[in-house]
Amino acid sequence: MTVPIPSTPVPAELRIGWIMPPFVHELPLDAASDEEAAQELYELACDVLPNSGQDARLVFAQLLGAQVVELKSDGALYAGLCFLEIEGAITASTILVTQFEHDLSEADPDERLRDTLEEAYPQDEVFPVTLPCGAAVTRVAVAPLHVQDADDGTTVNLPRNVIQTYVPLPGTAELLLFELSLFTPEGWDTHSELFAEVLRTIDWATDAEIAQHGHPQQPAHEALLPEPETQELLRRQSSQLLDVMAVRRTLDERYDQLASLTCDDCSARGLHSSCVARHRWCIQGLNEVSARNALTGAATYLSDMGWTHLWQETEEAMTLTAEQVAAPETSLVTPGIRMSAVFRDGTCTVAVTTKCPRETATSAPTPFG
Repeated sequence: MTVPIPSTPVPAELRIGWIMPPFVHELPLDAASDEEAAQELYELACDVLPNSGQDARLVFAQLLGAQVVELKSDGALYAGLCFLEIEGAITASTILVTQFEHDLSEADPDERLRDTLEEAYPQDEVFPVTLPCGAAVTRVAVAPLHVQDADDGTTVNLPRNVIQTYVPLPGTAELLLFELSLFTPEGWDTHSELFAEVLRTIDWATDAEIAQHGHPQQPAHEALLPEPETQELLRRQSSQLLDVMAVRRTLDERYDQLASLTCDDCSARGLHSSCVARHRWCIQGLNEVSARNALTGAATYLSDMGWTHLWQETEEAMTLTAEQVAAPETSLVTPGIRMSAVFRDGTCTVAVTTKCPRETATSAPTPFG
């Protein structure tokens, strides 16, 4: 296996971004000075150790500082810490992102990468994955972390479960390595689910596309279906809306559509990967009175549920748009859902859509996220 070597950044025409949930603590790899990094690390220590004394916080900040120095020398682009309480126990993981050169075939880099990883790590699980940004390869392993004791110089092996996902970058001899390391026996399912959510936000655009604000280079695509949990969430909300609209009509299956797509704002920034999920359906054969009653019933229901809504009426159409204020507990990234209902020419078209996570989540490092 050719060992990947840290490289210089991807050529300027390709800008890369991904999204981290706000509860993941980013380490200051790009701090302007050592003093600034030390201050940020101490503030992080105060945040994650609220009930500890100053000495404990300083020791924790110093340990993180040593890791930051090592990560920067290894060419890491991003490093984050995630602490989650699961069934009363505090679980901890790290997420690292590194960029490497590769000598894989430009035609099928993911296939070559899979073969190479399987040969290098025959004891580990290696499999292809399809992300919104394209094909990638994942390795799952048990890989103890070797840490040297600062006092006596002895080496300590820390238990660690690892997920590594290799993402080839288009048009380059580069790839991104996303790595999740879990240091506690509990929490594997939750942390790996979080990691999978982050992987689904990876995207890139060229300088030219970013410059075309308001002029998307590609239309929103609907090639992928949402995750099963998201499909269930959207269909459940649609079912509730249909009940309160009290319309005795059978939905036409031709207009019952579930899709993953790129929202208008992201398309305008030149992004191509899916960022929202949508359930769109239609009710046909309505007159204006029944449509108005249906939309009024939906507006009352949404208001009672704490949603904000807006009613608009023109000569051509009646439109109801609404937004859920609270985030659903079913997602680590997606902050709530939206709906719109438009009545025009005897047809009421309803769309229930997840909100784009780029609106509120932390994005790193990217000029467009």
